[in-house]
Amino acid sequence: MSPACLYSTLDGIHKFVKQVAEQKWSSRLMRKGSIESALSEYNAALDDAVRSFQVCSTPLTVYLYSS
Repeated sequence: MSPACLYSTLDGIHKFVKQVAEQKWSSRLMRKGSIESALSEYNAALDDAVRSFQVCSTPLTVYLYSS
């Protein structure tokens, strides 16, 4: 995965949270289970994307500090 994957994951989370925030509170309450499930899935996707970003950027960091 690349930094683009991290950006894509963050963008997806932003769009989801914005969409949910625009709903009435009663609608959010009715969908509480599905919202929690989606947030859990986004959390796992974000963890994966961050790990991939760190692995991808580590050689650059090593290069910059060794120069």
